[in-house]
Amino acid sequence: MDIIDAGTKDPMLATNAIAEVLEQLYHQDDFQVLFTLDGYNTWLNPTAYRSFRYQNDGVLKGAMP
Repeated sequence: MDIIDAGTKDPMLATNAIAEVLEQLYHQDDFQVLFTLDGYNTWLNPTAYRSFRYQNDGVLKGAMP
């Protein structure tokens, strides 16, 4: 919960906090765990930043994921 609290208080740490929680859950075998995340699908939207690397992607149309 300390990691999640730090991620919710500081947006710059949010992605790292989720990655750290997932990493710790992957390596524990003592308990069965259900991890839910509200709003995860908003991470998959294209950003406002453009890049030539994604120009040929039909969904992104040049926007970075």
